Amino acid sequence: MNLRRRFYKSIGMADTQGGLEVDIKIMSEQESSRLRDESRLTGFCDTFSVPSSVQELQSIAKEMWAKGIPVTMQGALTGICGAAVPNGGHVISTEKLNKIIGHETVGDIAIVALEPGVRLSELLEYCSHNAAALSGRTFLPDPTEKTATVGGMFSCNAKGPNSPLHGDTTDKVLGLKILLTNGSVLKIHRGDCVFDKDGCDVPELGRICFADLSKIGCAGKGPAFVHEGSDLIDVLGGSEGMLGIVTELELELEKTAPEIWGAMFFFFDKDEALIFAQAVEARFEIENDTGVYLAAEEYFDTASMKLVNEYKKEVTLLKSAPDFPPFAKSAIYLELEGESADKVEAELSELLEMFASYGGGEDDTWAGSDAEEIEKFRLLRHAVPEAVNTELDRIRQSDSRICKLSTDFETSEFSMRETERFYSAALIDRGLKGVVFGHLHSRRLHFNIIPECFAEYEKGRALIAELARAQGEQNSCVNWENGIGKMKKDVFSILAGSRRATAETIKHFFDEKGLLNPSNML
Repeated sequence: MNLRRRFYKSIGMADTQGGLEVDIKIMSEQESSRLRDESRLTGFCDTFSVPSSVQELQSIAKEMWAKGIPVTMQGALTGICGAAVPNGGHVISTEKLNKIIGHETVGDIAIVALEPGVRLSELLEYCSHNAAALSGRTFLPDPTEKTATVGGMFSCNAKGPNSPLHGDTTDKVLGLKILLTNGSVLKIHRGDCVFDKDGCDVPELGRICFADLSKIGCAGKGPAFVHEGSDLIDVLGGSEGMLGIVTELELELEKTAPEIWGAMFFFFDKDEALIFAQAVEARFEIENDTGVYLAAEEYFDTASMKLVNEYKKEVTLLKSAPDFPPFAKSAIYLELEGESADKVEAELSELLEMFASYGGGEDDTWAGSDAEEIEKFRLLRHAVPEAVNTELDRIRQSDSRICKLSTDFETSEFSMRETERFYSAALIDRGLKGVVFGHLHSRRLHFNIIPECFAEYEKGRALIAELARAQGEQNSCVNWENGIGKMKKDVFSILAGSRRATAETIKHFFDEKGLLNPSNML
């Protein structure tokens, strides 16, 4: 009896299910890339499968659950929190569930239906190819990782630089089909299932009950942020595959702005950069009739720019981009959207005058207005985490125990200037190397530690826990942008408070036996 048949016999599973060929494979060294994601956390599992249809996925999942075998769902493995890293059991990859089912336009709304394995790049290409039929509409949230799957983006409720203007992934989900652990398929549309103060009726499962949700604030999405008025879709978004397996999504598509311009401002002093950014935000928060909007406001510290300058030498897509100037201590990237080129150009001129008041000049800026130039700016922004990962891979050649050390907090108590100082001082005090970069407009700075050895890795882990406790005293919460997974569980536990119990209640309701994506978040 071969190894695969021995496995089938051990769990009492036949080689075929309902006439479908079920290709379950034993995990091997050749497939070990399925055991880790971009966090570099490495897991383990007994078997994996790559179903080519939703029917095959349902057949495999139901049989595994019937035998009490936990299932971990995977997309493109671009996550940085270990949510798709298995902790035993069976892995199901959605890489072949990549069909775009079709689209329709209803009034001013365009909707596209697709399977969870469709990559963001494929969705954007589809929208471009069908631009006439879609009246130029596309998917606007931009988490910067174009190879991510839409299912994975929904799983962690991916956001990105432009989320303050265009929303997050879950905002654009109008309908879902999701396989539940009882074997039924839940089909819902936005507005079908909304939590009242006592809970919510969930088709196929019954009613989930809470004592009083009216007293809970509405700070976010996902199972930890349920409140009176929550839509069930917003609870499933950001749940990291713990509540069910998404088999189909319906997404809202929207028109892009006629004009999108980008501008990078370089500073000799990082404090000046962050004060300038605050002034820019204040300018756009004031009600105006210019028809120009701040779509993104990104920060780069000295270390992140130096790291990218080295990284881009080896990346073909980035070689044509200029190096960050050596004099720059920090940089602010602004992306503006508007109705006309004249209006956006006029606004940019005003910003250049503001920049001059902080000691900057035109020679200290980059600007671009065509699609190719904007994409180059966005690639430079995405190059920061990619460069960190490349550096981490180099370090891991000496010690594979080292994983990604990153976190970020959402706070209303600290200004971004205070937060940047907080992170930078922490690195200096501990003698650690790292980078600080990210989304100023949405108050989410990313903090990455780059340890050179395992001792520094352990020191970095302790530092992140210490920062979490300090942030907890300021009523901060862990940023959900990239998920919690297995890498941020400790930070989530420190900051979540009663929200952890809320998430546990939701998890138990949907997955009483804990068979879906075990060890995530909780």
